Amino acid sequence: MLEMRARMRKTGLLAVLAGTLGFVVLDSARVERSTRRVELPADSSSQAGGSGGSVPLALPERSQLGELRTQLFSSRSWQPPAPKISTAPPAAPAPTAPPMPYRYAGKLVQGGRQSVLLSKGDRVFPIHEGETLDGAYRVESIGETQVTLTYLPLAREERIAVDSSLPVSASATRLDSAAAAGGGQPASAIREAPR
Repeated sequence: MLEMRARMRKTGLLAVLAGTLGFVVLDSARVERSTRRVELPADSSSQAGGSGGSVPLALPERSQLGELRTQLFSSRSWQPPAPKISTAPPAAPAPTAPPMPYRYAGKLVQGGRQSVLLSKGDRVFPIHEGETLDGAYRVESIGETQVTLTYLPLAREERIAVDSSLPVSASATRLDSAAAAGGGQPASAIREAPR
């Protein structure tokens, strides 16, 4: 009995499906015929050539498609394009001054007169405005906060910060040009040194 009901259901479904398919086919044929012909009224048939029947309707012209820019199914690479290599020689870097060889060593105030001391390596020496150091640096100015030097080969100014100022007592030995020439020793020590 169950088998019988299942067959009846299948047969009913197939009949409904066949009817729907037939309706679709007939309806599409009717729609196709109506788009091909346009029925003209009886009074306009004389103007259209006197045929008295239906006149076929022409489809509008389609615009042409543009040309393809690339192949439709060509392969694509997702790699970025290779960088362009310049054939011009690279520009030479601008000349620069060497690292500053001098450091601020201190300020000496003696008898109301002030001297600034610089150091280079182990050597400490006083400087004065207008003086040339090692043939490469000229002392331009000595201020309260900085010493300005000019690197002569490039005419480039460089500055050394002045950190502090400590007064020296009156009993301290004088630092003169002979002491500077002797490596920072007082003149009395140079005179007493054995020859």
